[in-house]
Order: sequence, then structure tokens, then C-alpha cells
Amino acid sequence: GIPYAGLQVADVDNDGRRDWVGLFGTGWDGRLDLWVLLNSASGIEAQWVAATENEPGSVPSAVAAFTPDPSVGPLTVYQWTGGAAVLQAVPLVTGSRILDRLETSHLIGPGMQQQSFAITPNAGPDGASTLTVRQNPANNWIPPWVTVGWDARAQTLVEIDRAGAAERVRLKEVERLLFEAHDPEAASAVIGALIADWWELPRMLRYGGHGPETFRPYLRYLQGLAAEETGDEAAAVAAYWTLWNDYPLHPLAYVAAQRLELRAP
Repeated sequence: GIPYAGLQVADVDNDGRRDWVGLFGTGWDGRLDLWVLLNSASGIEAQWVAATENEPGSVPSAVAAFTPDPSVGPLTVYQWTGGAAVLQAVPLVTGSRILDRLETSHLIGPGMQQQSFAITPNAGPDGASTLTVRQNPANNWIPPWVTVGWDARAQTLVEIDRAGAAERVRLKEVERLLFEAHDPEAASAVIGALIADWWELPRMLRYGGHGPETFRPYLRYLQGLAAEETGDEAAAVAAYWTLWNDYPLHPLAYVAAQRLELRAP
């Protein structure tokens, strides 16, 4: 008589028998909890894993095997509309205890909606894999995906990257081309590619930053510098004006305003 949703078949404890992973209405005020029903030789054993956010009665879900490191063995990835878990069977004297190694509450904020997960092999010689959990962000401060990998020393999954890493690397390349290689044409090309994906850019220059947006205004400033270096005055004016108009409270907006000095017709 306990309501449930998102029940999926999976061999969670790697004993060759099919088990079940699902959300059951055993939480406070009828909220759904994450449970594993282990199919053992002596019968069905129900193990509580974690509390979850309240979910609607029908929750689409998915399950897959994930081996982050050859020494770890297969883990079970379970994902539902508002959360995800990576289940590991820890051997006991008799049976196993199922733990969630993803620590969902730390990696995925409340109110998030999971879209998919992707398991990709690492290019390294150890054959390790990474797990990417994609999510529908609740606001612009929360990244649309989180990638985690296995920390052998800590024996748990740790955050490797969040959305925006590639863009930050490309921004560093713009700085190198402008200030070290003195190649404004190449810098302008990279800036143009970043601007083409304007709404996919991260808000902050650094991970974990808070406060006013910094990535896009800085990119506009570099765009203006590169245009000046190439002698394209109209493009430089457009970049500086956009920076000053769109981000008037950013410190670089004042610098842009100084560059936009009035000229006699």
C-alpha cells in the first residue's frame, strides 16, 4: 500500500540477481525516498538509501551501470526527474549495504530537474570513466551539467567539472593571443566563436563566484581591445558601447566609457 514511482530493475549488489531501485512514499509528509529492494537468496531485503525532494506521482526514470575505475567494480546510476544517485554495494559480513556515492544534495541543487546522464571513458591509460549529469537549471547561476569522477584515495565520486570549463579555457587563449602573442586577428576569431554561443557562456570568470556577472562583460572588453589592435574602429566602438550599455555597473564599463571619447564630426 506504499505509493511508489520510477521503479527500475538493476543488479545493484552485483550478485547476478535482479534488484529494484525506486522512489517510495515513506518520507515525511508522504515525500518520496530512494530505496533499493535487494533480491537475496533468503528473500527480498528493503534498504533505505536517501531522502529526496517531493515528486509527482509518476516519475520517469532511467538506470545504467557505471564503472569509474577498474578496481571499483560496477556501480548503478539511477536517475529520476528531480535527482540522481550512484549506488555502490558495500560488502558486509552477510549481505551488502547500499550507499549513494553521488552525494546529490551537494552536486545538484534543490528544484533541479535532471535531463539525462552520460557515461564516457577517460582517455587516460587507467581506463577510468567519468559520469556527466545534465540538468535543467533553475536560474543562470546553476550550471546545466556536472561531471564527476572517482577519487581512489577518498573512495568516492568527486566533482571534476561544471559547465563553462571549455569557455574559460578559450577565454584564456584570447588573453594569450592578445597580450603575449600580439595576434589580435586570431584573438578576434576566438572571441567571435565565443560570442556565437552567447547564452551558453558561464556567468563568472572563476568557478564558485558570486555577485554581478563577470565573464560576458570581460569578453566584450577584450573584443574592443582586439578590434582596436586590428584598426577596426567601428567594431571597437560597438564592443565598448555594448559593454557600457549592457553592464553599466561593471568596473570595465567605466574603462569602456573612457575609450568612447567624443570626437568632432
